[in-house]
Amino acid sequence: MSLHFPNAFSWTVRLALLGVLGGCAVSGPAVQDPVVTTQELAAPARDFAQFPPWQLGSTWEYSDGYTLQVTETDGRTATLKRTDRSSDWFKREGFFKMDSQEEGVRRQVVYQSPNPATLFPLAMGKTVSFAREYLIDKKLYVHQTSWSVVGRETIEVPAGKFDCWVLVWNTRSQKSNWSGYEKWWYSPEVGNYVRLEYRYGKAPDSSRVLMRYKKGE
Repeated sequence: MSLHFPNAFSWTVRLALLGVLGGCAVSGPAVQDPVVTTQELAAPARDFAQFPPWQLGSTWEYSDGYTLQVTETDGRTATLKRTDRSSDWFKREGFFKMDSQEEGVRRQVVYQSPNPATLFPLAMGKTVSFAREYLIDKKLYVHQTSWSVVGRETIEVPAGKFDCWVLVWNTRSQKSNWSGYEKWWYSPEVGNYVRLEYRYGKAPDSSRVLMRYKKGE
């Protein structure tokens, strides 16, 4: 499955068919992280990172019990299931979320433009900003979303020591005051973030770090 950016679908028709605008939030409890150390990466091995491939069977286990496994993939897109909560899953192209089901709420992306994948190859200071529309119970929600590459760091977590790209994700509803924030320490070696700081809506700031992982075939 891949992202689509329809041209023929007019705003008027889509809004009439799909419903009203709004915002939503999903959050989890704050957790106490293990000790994590970071330092600036003085001489990174590469000054860019290519689009991340997915590998079937890869798993990541985090400090708050959040555990993901790749159950389907064509290499570029993947379905990831939460093994700690079997009813939850989401689809990503690279690390850009497409569709999901979390805490019983089904979300389906119907439009993203421009293509967020233009963030790759990653490079310092690079940013992509895009409109994102998705459905919940046949109602249309519209967010303005951005990803930014803000730094490079070496970070040590319980799973090991990794060279990371530091990325910031921001999103805001176009019809309410809801907003969301994530800061990723993304490791190409791991194929996912090794540390995440996040805040959704009015929920408190939270974070998680990688405890262990396994690369798939």
